[in-house]
Amino acid sequence: MKAKVTRRTLLGGSLVAGAGLLAAACGQPVATMPAEGEAPAAEEEAKPAEETTAMEPKKVVYLHYTTTQAVWEENFGQIFDNFRAQFPEAELQVDAVTGGFGVLIEKAVASFAGNVPIDMYYGHFSYISQFAQQEMIQPLDPFIAKDADVAREDFYDHALEKIQGQIYGIAWFNQGKEFWYNADQVTEAGLATPDELVAEGKWTWDAALEFAQKLTKREGANTTRWGFFYAYHSTGWFGHHLKAWGADWWNDDISAATMDTPEFAAAVQAAQDLVVKHEVSPRISSPSENDAKASFEEETLASRLASGANTRSFQAN
Repeated sequence: MKAKVTRRTLLGGSLVAGAGLLAAACGQPVATMPAEGEAPAAEEEAKPAEETTAMEPKKVVYLHYTTTQAVWEENFGQIFDNFRAQFPEAELQVDAVTGGFGVLIEKAVASFAGNVPIDMYYGHFSYISQFAQQEMIQPLDPFIAKDADVAREDFYDHALEKIQGQIYGIAWFNQGKEFWYNADQVTEAGLATPDELVAEGKWTWDAALEFAQKLTKREGANTTRWGFFYAYHSTGWFGHHLKAWGADWWNDDISAATMDTPEFAAAVQAAQDLVVKHEVSPRISSPSENDAKASFEEETLASRLASGANTRSFQAN
């Protein structure tokens, strides 16, 4: 016999389907007891126990983010189809936004402030903590505990977004930041590839700098092709750079900042040198109008750090 689907079990079951870092929304209405001296509402005729779930909502509202790329639409379309097949009695309402996570955050916050119900959000580590601090989302632990098909042990620890020991998100995919390079430009320059240097044990940050210098092209004072770029202006991305120098933003238990260490200073200096001293990476602020815009897809950028999620963009171009 198939169990009836309540909003709670829908949220729990959807963890298997997966959608970003799933975040279950807070703010669902709860029944309240009448205040002292207040007359209770007139009792209605008792209904059979099996009909009590009829009053529970059957619609699940999901605030989704889309890149509008075919591979993104196809994969999430399959996820949504699987959910609807598993829970045919439920209505899944997908409200999709695009144009950057800022658009999703703005809509999520506005909906929450206006008491517009959203059951789940497409989550991302860059804003999950903000939603949790504003009590827009609740921990997923209770849903996992009550779902016979899902267990905490089913997921790698690094695929869980946790705050103070509680799970607020489960990643539907995970990746690192890889070094990408234009193979044609490397061949044209007669350089050994990073893969070859790795095999020889020679791939270091110094080797990456030399690699970028030889791939950078200029016409007079203007740069027509940049040798290397990564989002060093982003605190999240810069963490990768910091760790290469044995530094980090915080200590292991995040009880104290470690931005005053010699290792941190050396990492910052190395990143700054890529832009100011060696001029292999573009300026983020006040770029020269005469320099080429660094674009890996348009071949005005020879190499970069990027996550595997960028594969769809690289393949499309």
